[in-house]
Amino acid sequence: MSATAKEVVTKDKSAKCLSYLLVLDGSAEAMAAARFAWDLATATQAKVVAQHVLDTPASWGTLSYRLPGFVGSGVYVEAHKKITEALRSIAETIMLAYQTQAEGHHQNTENFIDEGDKVTEICHRAAEHDLVIIGQLSTDDSAPADQSLAYRISAHCQKPVIIAKMKPLPRAEVHLSIANRSFNEAAVDEVLAFAKSAGVPVD
Repeated sequence: MSATAKEVVTKDKSAKCLSYLLVLDGSAEAMAAARFAWDLATATQAKVVAQHVLDTPASWGTLSYRLPGFVGSGVYVEAHKKITEALRSIAETIMLAYQTQAEGHHQNTENFIDEGDKVTEICHRAAEHDLVIIGQLSTDDSAPADQSLAYRISAHCQKPVIIAKMKPLPRAEVHLSIANRSFNEAAVDEVLAFAKSAGVPVD
């Protein structure tokens, strides 16, 4: 879905409060996604919950070896510990900056820093929300489109996913693409229900 969030207006004022999960990193794409999420939350009277994931399995994968060679595992364990501490410090800085800007946009948000595989952790937390919002490219924009974080989340998540572009389209609309290998009828129904409640046409 690509849209200008201010054009998305809820039609059902009696519906339960919506909750949007915003996936964050330190990129410009994540900032664009955050602005989209704030505008959409304001238009639909929803709550935004921000999540940053420390991808510790990936960092450990670059350090670990099955058997000791020239050195034992101790130096790798210590290096992984330091890398994790550095990643957590970066995550806390991102969340502090996000919180400051969110408050500037009159958003009352919750923030979470999780640790583990990115797709797994995001999909797990997404179960508590109505929608996932992520920047178009996120941190792995050099990867093929079908290997990007945004694509992998959309393929595995059981909730609707909005991949926010840096420059949104001039009008709100939903483009729904279905692949047989990733077809999820419940997720499609949720996308259609969201589009209907928001008064957004589906293509």
